[in-house]
This record gives sequence, C-alpha cells and structure tokens, in this order.
Amino acid sequence: MRKYPAIQNAMLGINAVVVGLLIAAFYNPVWTSSIPTSQDFGLALLAILMLMFWKVPPRLVVIIGAILASLSVFVVYVAETFQKLNVHSLYKEDKLMKKHVAFMLCSLVLTVPVQAEEKIIKSQGWLMEAESDQERFKLLQKYLRGFDQPMWEVGERYQSIHEALSRNNYDLASYHWDKIKTTIENGYMKRPNRQHNAETIFLNSNWSEVKKAFDSHNQQSAIKGFNQAKAACMACHIAESVPFMNNQSIFDLKLSTTALDNIK
Repeated sequence: MRKYPAIQNAMLGINAVVVGLLIAAFYNPVWTSSIPTSQDFGLALLAILMLMFWKVPPRLVVIIGAILASLSVFVVYVAETFQKLNVHSLYKEDKLMKKHVAFMLCSLVLTVPVQAEEKIIKSQGWLMEAESDQERFKLLQKYLRGFDQPMWEVGERYQSIHEALSRNNYDLASYHWDKIKTTIENGYMKRPNRQHNAETIFLNSNWSEVKKAFDSHNQQSAIKGFNQAKAACMACHIAESVPFMNNQSIFDLKLSTTALDNIK
C-alpha cells in the first residue's frame, strides 16, 4: 500500500492529525490543570532536567516532585495565613493544610521502597556483600568444592594426552601431564586426606617416569608411559575406596605402535 502516492499522503495527514490531537490533549487538560502557576512550571522544568540530564530514576523524580510541590503549598499557606484574620477562612485553609501534610507523609513513606530498590541495583555480588571475612572465606571454600573438580580436570587432560600421543605430539602430552600434577596437588590442598595416596601411588616415582617417557619423543616409550599413567590412576582409585571410578570409557583408551603407524 505504501507504493501508492495517494495512500502515502493520506498516512502523512493522519500522522499530523494524531500529533495535533496529542499536543492539544497535553495542553488541555494536562498542562492547564497541573501547571497553573510559575511555581508549577519551575517544578516541571526541574523534573525534566533530572530525567534528561541528571539521569535520576523516574520513581525518585516523582517522589521529589511531590515533596517539593507539597513544600511549595506549605510555604504559600503560611504566607497567606499571616495575611488573613478571618476565622472561617482560616478553618478552610486548615483543612487544605491537613490534606497536604498527609500527602507529604505519604510521599516520605514511598521513599522507603525506592531506597531498597536502589540497594538492590547497587549490589556488589555474593562475595563482597558477606558480613565478614570469615563468612567470605566460607563462601569461597564452598564455591571451590572438594576433590571432585580437580579429578574431573584430570580426566579431561588424560583424554587430551591420549589424543596428543595419537598424533605423535609428545610436547602437548607432556604439557598436560605437568598440569595434571598441579591439579592433583591443588586438590589435596583442599582435601588433605587425599594427599598420602596421591603422592605415594601417583606423584612420586610414577609421575616422574611417565614425564620422562613423554619427553623422550620416542613412540614406544610414550605408549609405555601412557599405560603406566593409566595403571597408577586406577590403583589410586582403589586405594581411595572408589573403585567404581575405574569403570569409565576413558580407561578403555589404548595406544599401540601399529595404530600410530596407521595414522601416519
């Protein structure tokens, strides 16, 4: 429909009419009923400045405007009261004053949820908001967990070693083997009871021998080192009373000289 000039002109005319109606509705009754005096105009201008230039939250702008408007009415009331001596007039003004005081109190009450909302927005996170360093350390200890995460990383790096050796990438295999040692040491730092078996079965002689085999860049030595690493892992699982860990597909991974020659 927009391809036709007549329809395009009609749409422009409709848009102009809508804009005109909105402007008219904004002036009367919105402007004429809410901004009858210069004080009201000043408050409206201040609200626009807070919203557009000072980036004050809209809810806070509303509350500030309500409080300032009530204070303005209060000042005018006090000034006019001193100029009037008519008791009947004072009685009417007093009723109006009570309404504005009640409005001010309601405005102050509404600032409470706004302040709560601001605190939520300015949240510094689960760790920085801890009540004390001791509580913060507890949260960190819980987040870092125990020995299961390090063992998950060991399993991933074990598979990476198998893939590296399948490509005769001995340097990459040696790199992952170094990281496995670091990971296990970090693990028993969190769970000291795991240290004895980890060092006795895995990290002492076995780790050094496997490392030497990978660094030799010799195919047969590397394969022998890989099988030695697998045997050490499985023995450590048995010693830690978790033999079910050995029933995983990663321990079905094998390397042989014939298979590596076929890859070449």
